[in-house]
Amino acid sequence: MNAGNLQHIGERLRGERARLGLSQVVIADACGVNRSTLATWEKGEQSPTAAVLSMMAGLGVDVLYVVTGERAPLGSGALSDEERQLVASYKKGDALARQALESVAAMAARSAGSTSSANAVTIGGDVGQQVNGDQTITAPVTISVGKRK
Repeated sequence: MNAGNLQHIGERLRGERARLGLSQVVIADACGVNRSTLATWEKGEQSPTAAVLSMMAGLGVDVLYVVTGERAPLGSGALSDEERQLVASYKKGDALARQALESVAAMAARSAGSTSSANAVTIGGDVGQQVNGDQTITAPVTISVGKRK
């Protein structure tokens, strides 16, 4: 592989990392390498192995784009930018954040077929109580999770 191709791969890798909002340390740790190794890839001095690219794909990196410069077609089962961002946020979150995202996703899936727009869910603020089990709410409601800004 010539130096020009390595440079382009490095630039695209850096761009994907920025798009996902991940630090060099996060990507390096997930791939089992040190930050300086990742930096050499991003500078185009070396390129990651196929095994490392596979690990990066698990973080939401569009590996096809990194290697070829072409985005994976959406019809092939690839995620949109918004979906990749959501997956990356989930992977970066702690257990509580992941649980909150899973709960919101479950609510969204249940309400996807609903034609009623009377119910509203707002996430933000402080939590004072915990509710376990399925709940049916028929009036507008605000659910607060986390600290107020």
